[in-house]
Amino acid sequence: MARVYFPRVKEDDNLGILPVPKSREIYYKRWKAQQERHWTNEMKVTPLLPVDQKHWNELEHSNRPLYDLLTNIILFFKCSDYYAGQISARHILPYCENVWIAAMYSLHSSMETVHNESYSMLADCRFSDAAENARVERIALAKPSIGKMINWAKRYVDDDGTTADDDPDYLAVMLLQFICFEGIFFTGWFAVIYAVKAKGKFPALCGANEYIAQDEWLHVLNNTCVYLGLSRQLQQSKVHGIFAEAVTIAKEFLHDGMSGDIPEFNLHRADLAEYIELVSNIILKGLNYEPLFPNARLKLPFVKNKDLYTFASIHESNDPNYREAVSTGAAVDPFEDL
Repeated sequence: MARVYFPRVKEDDNLGILPVPKSREIYYKRWKAQQERHWTNEMKVTPLLPVDQKHWNELEHSNRPLYDLLTNIILFFKCSDYYAGQISARHILPYCENVWIAAMYSLHSSMETVHNESYSMLADCRFSDAAENARVERIALAKPSIGKMINWAKRYVDDDGTTADDDPDYLAVMLLQFICFEGIFFTGWFAVIYAVKAKGKFPALCGANEYIAQDEWLHVLNNTCVYLGLSRQLQQSKVHGIFAEAVTIAKEFLHDGMSGDIPEFNLHRADLAEYIELVSNIILKGLNYEPLFPNARLKLPFVKNKDLYTFASIHESNDPNYREAVSTGAAVDPFEDL
């Protein structure tokens, strides 16, 4: 086992026994925030699946480009959430000596299993024919851009044995790539589902998306918090290289997974690409790095500003009034200069 760990509990920290020591309070808060978000598919998805199935049947004949795009997105999510859970359980938890960080990643892995179940149910309701469902899945997952996004995570699941003993930057790079996976790859496609919700379609998919999107932003914030606690962080040039690669792959999906613009749903490739750039800027600023795309702006009418503000800086996320401010739309934009 490697000897380079995430911020650890000292002996005089009482191993996390309450009251939580001040030096570990932020990790405790991150765990509690995730604990309060727990939900199940029986609560949010299952009752609405018959309506989604009807909408799938209608969309197949009325808007084939959107039908194919949603299929590609759901199948990507279905696979990627499995890998996200595996990274938390197998490749981050073994390094966690801090009891609250370990608790945080345990819940993270658990919720990714719920997300995986969500997308499996949402994918399966498209067709009653299991063989046809499987055929469509094979076609979608064969797309190069989807393969690149999934391989981004698989590099850690299919472990080559490298540890922090071998590479002093191993933990920092893994955290940043995990942040890109859940932050950059996921949020661009969450936005597509926001567009569908704005038209009153697919209540099960859109309802699950609201909860899963908030979970993933929380995961990005948790990973950011842990990264900022590392004694060894990366130079900005290396971080920018990681983020630039992630943004490039995410943009490839706009051409690989979309047959073209879908104006009736306000879905335009150029606007979605700029949104992905904006999200990367927001995450980079939370990590205390300069943005890569200083001219990126929000041009998607169906994405509310508060959806972006959910990912706040570490300092603002510790403000007890922040979550309430976000929920009411009254939060001050922590990224107003982007």
